[in-house]
Amino acid sequence: MPIRFYRRITIIPNLLYLNISKSGISFSFGVRGAHVTVGKQKRVTVGLPGSGLSYTKIFKKRG
Repeated sequence: MPIRFYRRITIIPNLLYLNISKSGISFSFGVRGAHVTVGKQKRVTVGLPGSGLSYTKIFKKRG
């Protein structure tokens, strides 16, 4: 069974988070229902809170 590691640290409540995992470090910022995650790749997620519906767009680095 693979071992997983993930930790989310709140920097500014409901706005800015530091995410730490085995694969690296990233920052997430935004409000409930819409946020941006910046790390090895950029990810934008928009959702309808409480519904379980969301859309995620991943922007891969060029090169």
